[in-house]
Amino acid sequence: MTREEIYREIEDTMGMVPTLFKYVPDQYLEQEWNSWKNSMTAEKAIPNKWQALIGLGMQAAVSDKYGIFWCAQAARMSGATEEEIREVAYMARMDMGWGPYVRANQMDFEEFKREVTQIMEHMKSQGKFEAERIREKVSM
Repeated sequence: MTREEIYREIEDTMGMVPTLFKYVPDQYLEQEWNSWKNSMTAEKAIPNKWQALIGLGMQAAVSDKYGIFWCAQAARMSGATEEEIREVAYMARMDMGWGPYVRANQMDFEEFKREVTQIMEHMKSQGKFEAERIREKVSM
């Protein structure tokens, strides 16, 4: 496809051609557009709302204001509540906080893996995992 044809398809899908696509070199434009289009419209194992919330947490962790804005808007458009967005922000803070803590204390990774495995097995045996509730939400 030519750049003009790709731009027409982008505009038909998104209502405009975002400036960021104008920076993509010709030889990569069709590939990049197809990747974006599929991520936004294709049927996937992880629902769009969850993907956007995961992306939001990741973008927050790396402090990417562009990604944060995009993913927050995509999450809202996909039905995420403000409470879910706040929870993702909190989880990003939690996850980013513990990593430096265990690394700075030079915790042995093999010991960490053993402990996590033991904790997960215990919690699962106690019925403290939300796996069934999560599966029910995904199938809705």
